[in-house]
Amino acid sequence: MATNPRSPTADIKVEIDKLPDLANTVRAEIRDMIPETAISGLTIAPADLSSSTEDEHGNKKYTGRMLEEKVSLFVLKMEIGTAWRWELVIWQKPGRLVYDRDYGYLIPLSKKINLMPGGEVEEGQYAKVSGQPSFSPKAAAIFLVPL
Repeated sequence: MATNPRSPTADIKVEIDKLPDLANTVRAEIRDMIPETAISGLTIAPADLSSSTEDEHGNKKYTGRMLEEKVSLFVLKMEIGTAWRWELVIWQKPGRLVYDRDYGYLIPLSKKINLMPGGEVEEGQYAKVSGQPSFSPKAAAIFLVPL
């Protein structure tokens, strides 16, 4: 008798919750630092961000001292401890979250990100993820993983 292969989504878990108010305020400040996600019209000049890199798929990663300071403040306001590494990414195409830890936190900078499985994660929310869920195109987010 043949056994059913395990579903590739069986090990994926997504828990969506509301950001603490102070963390959400810092998240909005970070969002406004990025030209692609800013809604206030008061973006910081790209040179002040230090750098952005773009891969062959058009995905862009932002780094820099000012972002490092804001993300550190954001993590502090989330009250999840301080031992995290982060990426701020704008994905142009759908894909999978790929990382080398048991779990991570996905914080949208775009209006919403659709995770499959998991559902929509909107501004003001975060998703604690384990496994490698798929995400929607045109997604902008901070992704935190434990050190």
